Amino acid sequence: MTLSASVVGVETLVPRSIHEFKGMSARLDGFYRMTNVKHVLAPGAHYNCEIVGHKVLSQDITERKATTKVQTKAKPQQS
Repeated sequence: MTLSASVVGVETLVPRSIHEFKGMSARLDGFYRMTNVKHVLAPGAHYNCEIVGHKVLSQDITERKATTKVQTKAKPQQS
């Protein structure tokens, strides 16, 4: 299954990354591997991403953490 969409801009959206989509429908919800990502930023407009992804059907991938989880910009602590 292929997902093609325009979403609010997220800088972590890159090709070959895996992201979880929820709230569409039981059939469409799930993990998708991005194949094409275009970041669109125009003067006076919102930052958007045009994406194309393929639904991941393997259980191996769905057990991994999705890459779109909230990430902080905090510096890692050095020991």
